[in-house]
Amino acid sequence: MMTYRTGARALLSLLLLTLICSMSGPGCLGGVEGLETEAVQMQALSLTVSGNGQLEAYEPHYVYPVADASIAVLNIRDGDYVEAGQVIASLDTGSLEKAFKEAESNYLTQSSMGDLFQALFSDLESMFGAVNASLGIVEYYRSSLMASAQEYGDEISALIPQLPPEVQGVVEEIRARLQRDYELFIAQAPSVPYIGGSGYPSSAAAADAARSELAYTVYVEAAEDLANPDIVAPISGNVFFSYGGGLVPEDMVSGAMTSEVGGFTSSMNFIAGGLEGMVEDMVFDFILPELEIGVGSFVKENSPAFIIADLDRLLLRLKVEEVDIGLVKEGQKVDVYLDALPHRVLEGRVAHVANRSSLSLSETPLFEVEVEVDAPGENLRLGYSALADIHVVDEEQAVVVPLEAVLMEPHPHVFVVEDGVAHSRDVELGMEMEDRVEILGGLDEGETIVVKGARKVKDGGRV
Repeated sequence: MMTYRTGARALLSLLLLTLICSMSGPGCLGGVEGLETEAVQMQALSLTVSGNGQLEAYEPHYVYPVADASIAVLNIRDGDYVEAGQVIASLDTGSLEKAFKEAESNYLTQSSMGDLFQALFSDLESMFGAVNASLGIVEYYRSSLMASAQEYGDEISALIPQLPPEVQGVVEEIRARLQRDYELFIAQAPSVPYIGGSGYPSSAAAADAARSELAYTVYVEAAEDLANPDIVAPISGNVFFSYGGGLVPEDMVSGAMTSEVGGFTSSMNFIAGGLEGMVEDMVFDFILPELEIGVGSFVKENSPAFIIADLDRLLLRLKVEEVDIGLVKEGQKVDVYLDALPHRVLEGRVAHVANRSSLSLSETPLFEVEVEVDAPGENLRLGYSALADIHVVDEEQAVVVPLEAVLMEPHPHVFVVEDGVAHSRDVELGMEMEDRVEILGGLDEGETIVVKGARKVKDGGRV
């Protein structure tokens, strides 16, 4: 039975404890007030990056005509399926025959030109020989004349002693003057030149041979083209018309917008979004129809006329913003949604990530991501509009905690509760998603952490 003294002592102790708690703050009786804890659990973690684009052929095979000519027969329509070896179109044999005759004429001309030049050089050599023979005769007579003059001078020298003394001086003076004139003539007389050449230059002969060989190659190819005017499918697949020398529509739109609108967009950003669609429609409406291939269309040997594609394996070029491109890696899974098939989801994978941004009318840096789409038996069409979700994070089991549970100073850490006591523990952070964050290391499933009020907790304090 409690006595008066015992009750008074208990009441005094309670009052003293109340006073201490009021001075120490809330939570002194059992821990910090306003805290919430949560058990760490493993859960699925998924994060996607979205982009849009149009379906293209993954590995298009370009078909080139055998020569520059117009199409006489067109056996397919755009998008038809063809078997390997099937004739797609036939070229106009009149154009091919004209090209063959021109090639034949050029070959014969090149061959005859070399022969003509060699004949000219041979004639020149003969002419040089005749000139040298004539010069030899001139040299012979000149030498004979010089010899006669020398003999005449010698005879005068021999005659002088036989002349009267009063005449000898005069004759000797005349002889000496003639001797000086003779010696001066000999010294100044030019030598007879030799006129000739080294024959037809080897470099010229090599050039003639090269021109003739090239002309012969073109001649043979023209003959083969005339004999085989058909454009044949090298592989099986769906065949499409190539828009003007291998340019796919997107390349043409990009080129047109860059050249026509490039400088304008810098000062007109407020209507850039509308301009992009407007310019694209204008390019498709006014440029592409003129490039439709048909009977009478002129095709060139060095430009593809047709493209054959496997529609079971397609390519999707996505435009991804710079804030997301760092998360995208090759090999990541992609879900593809088509406007034409709203209830179907196609599977794909990231095949390539661009290292450089592409131009955009809105001046937002966009990076191209190539996605390989496998669609066997889906009967898809090139140009379908598509939206894609790239699974940049896709983990079945991951440790994810509320973002407010992580304190960043002085380094990332959380408070783990054990037996009512909070212990600070460093953690390694992973992907951050809105109000939650992935924990790569430092926490195990089943542990309890402080979520709300973590900033009120001290290491080793009761909670």
